[in-house]
Amino acid sequence: LAAGTYTFTYTVSGTAPCPDDVADFTVTVEQEAIAGADNSATLCNSPGSTIDMNTLLSGAAPGGTWAETSASGSFTPGTGMFDASGLVAGTYTFTYTVTGVAPCVDDVADFTVTVTNLPDAGLDNTTSICNTAGSSVDLNTLLSGADPGGTWAETSASGAFTPATGMLNTDGLAAGTYAFTYTLAAVGPCPGDV
Repeated sequence: LAAGTYTFTYTVSGTAPCPDDVADFTVTVEQEAIAGADNSATLCNSPGSTIDMNTLLSGAAPGGTWAETSASGSFTPGTGMFDASGLVAGTYTFTYTVTGVAPCVDDVADFTVTVTNLPDAGLDNTTSICNTAGSSVDLNTLLSGADPGGTWAETSASGAFTPATGMLNTDGLAAGTYAFTYTLAAVGPCPGDV
């Protein structure tokens, strides 16, 4: 039934010479509070990564209020903006509440935002090694600040590199410069890093 005011009468017929008696009744129907459907999103914790939580609302009545039920310190309830830049990876929770007009109760929709880490392949690095008998270099020892789980590739053509282990066998290798990459794949909305 649409919200509004509805009027009714209750009539008791009078017996002559008494007139009928009428009682008037008014029923006010208030609009049910509707916060809409629960929803979720995934963000990367890269610089500038934000989400307007209002874009996650579906079927909600206007005029609701946002609140964070976790403790990121990066949410602005007045605007619904959540800034994931630099946050610790994890799940952050929020509510959108539409206040009901009595006797209607409030309605609350729950939201989760999963923040994933921006992959970090670490700093570029170089090393020198002699091509003496039995010499090799473990490129994993050159990683500085890199996340684990990356993959190695050679961009030159030594023919002496094992990508699965990151080992370069320099025993008898022609003198020269050899180049390699360490790549971390994209994770969710976060781009990969090389």
